[in-house]
Amino acid sequence: MSEDENVKNEMLTIEELNEIDKSRIKKAQWAEFADSWRIVPRLLVVAYAWLTWKVVYWYMHIPLTLETCQILDEKKICIVEKAGPTTQHAALVTAVMGQRRLYLGFTQTLVKTGVSQLFLGSKRSRLKA
Repeated sequence: MSEDENVKNEMLTIEELNEIDKSRIKKAQWAEFADSWRIVPRLLVVAYAWLTWKVVYWYMHIPLTLETCQILDEKKICIVEKAGPTTQHAALVTAVMGQRRLYLGFTQTLVKTGVSQLFLGSKRSRLKA
């Protein structure tokens, strides 16, 4: 094949370029919609609220006593032990609740300052540095 034929094969037609532009416009519209309604952060807040609810519900329903029974020589022997939440259980709940405050504070900061200003800084701070 000659170079001219290779160039013709590699070039896109106008119709193909218009299709690419239409798909880019659709993607940009969806991105703008998701950003303006803040869909992802709202879903994350709902998911974290659900996680917090489940952890607290689990912690509140840990049994305080543990009863084990056995039958020996036709007698039923039951042993009642103290169970209840341990320090590891309390540490898990404390970590989840502490992260909730941190996460909600971070999302509030994003709402007030905007993502680009938070990560890139303002023009003034870049000029002074």
